[in-house]
Amino acid sequence: MAVPIDGYCDTRFSRVREIFTRRMEDGCEVGAAIAFTLNGDPVVDLWGGYYADTPEQNGREWQRETLVNVYSTTKGMTALCAHRLVEQGRLDLDARVAEYWPEFAQAGKAEVPVRWLLSHQVGLPAIRPDMPKGSFYDWQAMCEGIAESEPWWPPGSKHGYHPVTFGHLVGEVIRRIDGLSVGQLFREDIAEPLEADFHIGLAEEHDARVSRMIGGLVPRRSKAAQGQEAGVDETEAVQDSGPMGDFMRDMTDPKTMVERAFNNPWLEAGAVNTRDWRAAEIPAANGHGTARSPAAARSTGCASSKGSRSIALAPSRPRAPTRPSARCPCATDRASCFAAISRPSRPTRTLSAIPAQAARSAWPIPTPGSASASR
Repeated sequence: MAVPIDGYCDTRFSRVREIFTRRMEDGCEVGAAIAFTLNGDPVVDLWGGYYADTPEQNGREWQRETLVNVYSTTKGMTALCAHRLVEQGRLDLDARVAEYWPEFAQAGKAEVPVRWLLSHQVGLPAIRPDMPKGSFYDWQAMCEGIAESEPWWPPGSKHGYHPVTFGHLVGEVIRRIDGLSVGQLFREDIAEPLEADFHIGLAEEHDARVSRMIGGLVPRRSKAAQGQEAGVDETEAVQDSGPMGDFMRDMTDPKTMVERAFNNPWLEAGAVNTRDWRAAEIPAANGHGTARSPAAARSTGCASSKGSRSIALAPSRPRAPTRPSARCPCATDRASCFAAISRPSRPTRTLSAIPAQAARSAWPIPTPGSASASR
């Protein structure tokens, strides 16, 4: 039976449609969408396959308006909100974070400039204090944990991917300046004016449009690492060699920065499909949108010959950066997930899923060669 494929593809990008269709028909994807613009004009907007919005449902055809959790694509939307404040003269990238967020000055962070939050140089990819269960969805608790944490490296000396804390670091500065949360500011200042179907904090009314995420999750920690009885159901040995093997092993060791970056606070397997996850504002990881919505949101400043809406970041105050943002060593070379995304010289890997029986926690593993949004 032919897999349903729909949407628009400019003839100049017919190869995109061919590859997208083949991946669907070969069973590489269950359901997915892809979209991009060129000079502000949409040139590809394709969707296909199937999705389920509840565990009991299967085989619903992916629609033009189907939403999916886009994980770290959310970081770009959060950064866009910060740059809107810069454009408005309300945020200075060279100002100290503590000028906006006084509590952040704890643990030797008093002189950290805002720009190091955006460039992953602040040295806070993980919260050091043990966070209680459920605090992942508690904005104040997360920000307090970050403020109390000592950086994992001297701020500004290195850079390393901040998988979760990026959203709270940048988001709390935004909230202190504007009074609105990132999700609220994004909705009012960007998504609604541009008609971008992207949400940081998803209302329950949209749940029926959301494709559930399946498979492709990292190993769980041992029972001991989760504060349970030692020696029971210990984590199986990770056999992978090389950087990915190192990363997988670090993910199960609560003494490592990598494990704490992804698992403090702990997030149960399947959490990304819950109402709690969708409703929360996790501005580094839980944005929900259609494939074309990030392109629409990033159309700020783009002039379109087809009259597409745009909100221009003011070009009247161009200013060269005072120094390169991230010309320094990577602090996370040993972890392939961090290194693959952190190193400026490497291409960004996309997030994909592996067999569902391998599921262990809520985070997907980056694997090369996939463009899947949901499987």
